[in-house]
Amino acid sequence: MTEQQIADIVTDALGPNTPISLEQLSALLMALAISVILLAMGMGYQIVRSERRISALESALNRTEREREAM
Repeated sequence: MTEQQIADIVTDALGPNTPISLEQLSALLMALAISVILLAMGMGYQIVRSERRISALESALNRTEREREAM
């Protein structure tokens, strides 16, 4: 399959009446790749924040349980 055939398939999928050059297609794919990377980074950051919150809540719960047992 040639580059032009791939571009034709993608052009037909995106919009049959929308001509896209190979340069535009490659720029679109690059923007999509960067977006996916940024999304993954953001999700990783949120996971780390959630894990920190969970550990803080667990330690607070353990501390509360110990205080109740001490009474």
